[in-house]
Amino acid sequence: QRVPDLCAQSMNFLAAILLILMEEERAFWTLAGLCKGGALRGYYSGAMEGAVADQCVLKDALAAALPAVSAHLDKLGVAVPLVSTSWLLCGFVCCLRLPALLRVWDLLLYYDGSLPLVHSEHAAQPPQPP
Repeated sequence: QRVPDLCAQSMNFLAAILLILMEEERAFWTLAGLCKGGALRGYYSGAMEGAVADQCVLKDALAAALPAVSAHLDKLGVAVPLVSTSWLLCGFVCCLRLPALLRVWDLLLYYDGSLPLVHSEHAAQPPQPP
């Protein structure tokens, strides 16, 4: 097996969490699998096409879910990727607390793709009492 074609500085955040959760060799192959053929495919390639595609999904989701925020960012000339690229490349490690992060990662691994981006706002919300 080969490791990902490109290593990015942001991968260290992913590796750190995986090393907390599992033994070293398993963490390595999990990271390699996520980046090469799993949920993060295309994130760390030369053109970063997976991350670019997810930026488009995130921008559209923001416009649909929070149109006032989206319009305000547009009015200020702030591009969504300017503020969210690090979130995506670091797998949300840099912006979510561990319990919320693990919920997002569960979705990411379950759906094996970008779908959790649309639903990640739910992971940061506390559960509602019955």
